[in-house]
Amino acid sequence: MDLINQINTPVMNSKFLIYQYFEEKSHHLNSKITFKYQDLSKKSISKYAHKFSIDYKFYDNGAPFLTYYGIFLPFLNGNYKNYDAICFIDSDVLATIDAIDIFENIDINNINTLHMNTGPLVVEKINSENPWNELGHANSGVVVFPKLIYEKIVKFLGDLSEHFKKNDHNYLGGYDQLVVNNFEKKHGFSNLNYKFNYHLGRYNVNERKNTYFIHYHRNFKKLMNQDIEKEWVLT
Repeated sequence: MDLINQINTPVMNSKFLIYQYFEEKSHHLNSKITFKYQDLSKKSISKYAHKFSIDYKFYDNGAPFLTYYGIFLPFLNGNYKNYDAICFIDSDVLATIDAIDIFENIDINNINTLHMNTGPLVVEKINSENPWNELGHANSGVVVFPKLIYEKIVKFLGDLSEHFKKNDHNYLGGYDQLVVNNFEKKHGFSNLNYKFNYHLGRYNVNERKNTYFIHYHRNFKKLMNQDIEKEWVLT
């Protein structure tokens, strides 16, 4: 499933949360980036949340084991309980002025993620390392967790210790992304429209302004410092 306005969308008066995670100690992971890209992302994504009357949180500590696991923090601290769906957005993402409400474009029955062989690819497909699904593996840069899967995800995660012990950091992106993929293998998924996770490692860089969420993966982060000044970025 990869649709805009999917049929199983939340009802009116639902309450939603968008959250991000970044710890200063993780900045060494992008040591070639000299500016605080996470602050640019926070500025843009918080503005997006406000635009659609969505609650917003930026976590800067509390992830167990590794900073990558910050995506799962609401399920460990209980913050998910007051919401009909929550959406994690990575700290290297900017929203565009044309971005529409992501919560009006999800499947409420499944976890919603972008799979890496979908959308207008400009690179080769990567099916060879992803035998579990022909759409490729899930990218954890933008993930929507609807209420109907809360019980499943909480049970699956536990305290994350077992996932940490067994994590192969070189498979399917490793870390949090491997956990997400393993959850999908067991419980299924719905494919998020590519415009909500426009991954610059997969799609045409020159078309990024015509999307919703731009994911400045790895070396593409350097573009965030110039894009934040563009009229098509939401700030």
